[in-house]
Amino acid sequence: MHTPQPPASYQPSDRGYDDRGADVLGPLLSAAIFGYFGFFTGLRSDDDSGAVVPLYLATVWVLRISAILFLASAVIGMVGKPRTGLLAGIAGAVATIGLTVVTAWSIIDPERNIAVNHLIMILCILWNAYSAFTAIRSALR
Repeated sequence: MHTPQPPASYQPSDRGYDDRGADVLGPLLSAAIFGYFGFFTGLRSDDDSGAVVPLYLATVWVLRISAILFLASAVIGMVGKPRTGLLAGIAGAVATIGLTVVTAWSIIDPERNIAVNHLIMILCILWNAYSAFTAIRSALR
């Protein structure tokens, strides 16, 4: 029975794991979630009078930028480039920082509030931070 061999151009990683490409399911799922809420749910950056609300504007753009970064890391992972886990981790860190700022701003601002319960946002931030940290740590080993 013939055992398939890697291409001649492939060099195994000196870090002890195969770094030919990353798992793209996590970044794709994150891109879908952030993209859905950032682009397709009708989130607005203004209030009922038409005035732009900085908190709402920040929320929409944190979601959109995060979705774009996650999608980019997934596409690069599909191409099979090494170190895509690092890009996914950086995208997660950017999303974590942005969501933390938006949530803190929403808690502090007595007049404006995001439409998501703060406890749910904090749980999402903690999960996202954990995922980003483990992705970056794994990529840098």
